[in-house]
Amino acid sequence: MRNSERRSSVNLRKILSNNKPLFLSLPAFLIVIIFVYGLTLWNLGLSLYDIRKSLLLPGPYVGLQNYVDLFNDSMFWHSFLNTLLLFVVFIPSVLIFSFFLAGLLDQNIKFENFFKWAYILPISLPPVVAASVWGYMYSPEIGFINNLLEWIGLKFLKQPWTASMDQVMFCIFLAALWTEFGFCTLMYLAYIRSMPKEIAEAARIDGASTLRIYTHIYFPMLTPAHFMLMSFMSTFILFGIFDLIWVMTGGGPAYSSHVLATFMVALAWNRTLYGYGAAAAEVLLALCSGLIAYYMINALKGA
Repeated sequence: MRNSERRSSVNLRKILSNNKPLFLSLPAFLIVIIFVYGLTLWNLGLSLYDIRKSLLLPGPYVGLQNYVDLFNDSMFWHSFLNTLLLFVVFIPSVLIFSFFLAGLLDQNIKFENFFKWAYILPISLPPVVAASVWGYMYSPEIGFINNLLEWIGLKFLKQPWTASMDQVMFCIFLAALWTEFGFCTLMYLAYIRSMPKEIAEAARIDGASTLRIYTHIYFPMLTPAHFMLMSFMSTFILFGIFDLIWVMTGGGPAYSSHVLATFMVALAWNRTLYGYGAAAAEVLLALCSGLIAYYMINALKGA
């Protein structure tokens, strides 16, 4: 009996010692399974029911009706078009602007470390803080921008900014650009400085200007960086921009500044349409998964 117990304890020790990495990673693995994949499946189940007022009160099963209603909702399509607008305008703008700044930093300018610190500061701030600062700056009555225009004698240029349905997305675009360009700039700078210097030296010997070296040599060679940053920016537009818009405008005025992320939360928590909001979340998840898969496949091809 004692011999069998000793053998079992020895076998258990061997199993533990041989599979130590597996046992150490098991808690994290279980957390991911439960709180990522488990809750994703739970949300998918919610989207098939008409759940209102409380998640604890089961609603009637409606199948795909929430999805049908969603695609017939003008507010959904307005939010989708705002999201698409940010994809088309914001991502190219932030990448081109960041690449330009990275090229300037690569010239070994004075106070380079100061500029690096200044570029990374916006993304190091909590999103709610950054959104509050920009919301104050855009305020039509007490905002910094309108007060500055009045102080320098340009009162006629004062604008309603985020209180205007026509200007609100432009205001959000500038605030988002400010929060994200620093990270992209430093990533581009790291990629540029990791490239062989012989390429640029050979181009200079052939008479290429600095501008042509960066635009015709470095920029095409940075395809992996482009796809990595596009993937990062796509995730930001689909999810990360929520804090910025929710604090600055709450999706208003009316619903003019809603994107898919804020539209989803407004449905679930403002209007307590939990099943409908879950359907919007599934559409958002499908878009994000598809975009990231596309970027990753192209990045691997480029590599």
